[in-house]
Amino acid sequence: VSLVLAAGGSATKGARVVTAGSPQGRPYPAGLRIGTVTSIDPDRGRLERSATVRPAVDPSSLDVVGVLRPRASR
Repeated sequence: VSLVLAAGGSATKGARVVTAGSPQGRPYPAGLRIGTVTSIDPDRGRLERSATVRPAVDPSSLDVVGVLRPRASR
């Protein structure tokens, strides 16, 4: 799994990747383990840095996955 780092962000090999959380922990609580950084991708002139992450769970073992999106502004 590829992870794009936020502007100014950094990562190191072996670092744990966790959720940042949402205000009042809804819908995303902070600190949930997502995976572990296995390598930092080389900078090839891209605008952002990226890393490869080994997921904390086997994705094929998941029965249901929910994707939450922000509401469109009107």
